[in-house]
Amino acid sequence: MDNGAILFMLTVPFWAGVIGAGILLVVLIPIGINVAIRIAIDGILAARRRKRERIGGGSSQDISLL
Repeated sequence: MDNGAILFMLTVPFWAGVIGAGILLVVLIPIGINVAIRIAIDGILAARRRKRERIGGGSSQDISLL
């Protein structure tokens, strides 16, 4: 085995790992951002819903016939 083969054996798995990690990050970061945005929007909507229920006593479509 010459020096080129040893260098190849040491560097190829490293670069394959770097490329694999990069692909994984490119896939996972947008998913994480999407989830964070959805959680924030859900929190805002839930706060508005609680505020509306506290002030108005429910939705404007709830009409009591009694």
